[in-house]
Amino acid sequence: MMVRTDRCIPDTLQMAALAHDLRTPMCVAAGAAQMALEAGGRDVSANLRQILQAVSAMDRMLAMMSADESSASFTGEMLQEELAAMTEGKAQQKGQNLSIDLSALDGWMLEADYAALCRLLTNLLCNAVKYTQEGGEITLRAQLLMPPWRSRTAWLRLIIADNGMGMKKAFMRRMYTPHARAEESAHLPGKGLGLAIVKRLIREMRGTIHVKSQWQKGTVFTVTVPVTRR
Repeated sequence: MMVRTDRCIPDTLQMAALAHDLRTPMCVAAGAAQMALEAGGRDVSANLRQILQAVSAMDRMLAMMSADESSASFTGEMLQEELAAMTEGKAQQKGQNLSIDLSALDGWMLEADYAALCRLLTNLLCNAVKYTQEGGEITLRAQLLMPPWRSRTAWLRLIIADNGMGMKKAFMRRMYTPHARAEESAHLPGKGLGLAIVKRLIREMRGTIHVKSQWQKGTVFTVTVPVTRR
């Protein structure tokens, strides 16, 4: 059971992180609502589902600021549906091929800090979309690593890869610093908070993150976090 001790003490980075992350579901909800308004006689159920997903995401983020208990049960299908709702629209606007494959989690009910997991993966996927060229490739796939001994604890590994602009070594040395921006991408919108938020959430989940990147060839993030099997 994971209990977060700093939730009732919203520091400057926490508040900036919340504002940063709330923009994604807000934009999703607004975009889906606009599409529903312009739908005419077309079925708008998909747009309504996107709005509900976005509202749920915002509700969880706000709850994270005051809740003592962070653990929640989820399935791979739940996680895939939410991540798709938060990121597919942005990828489609750039003509990118975004593939989210969490089939390795089929049949499992897992428990972890679901709100934090959604936030960090949404940040990584949105960054991949932002820093990948039009028509580029972005993938997310999962692995569930079981311990060799009998235990309900397992490790959830998530691999986010793209063939975008990549990162130079000089920037990678400070990439998790709040407000860090690479000179090569300073013209793109953003405040350099995404990776700092990711690093903090993974630390709170007692997980790890590793990155491999080559300038103008792409980036691969590998996130591993503990989960409980139900």
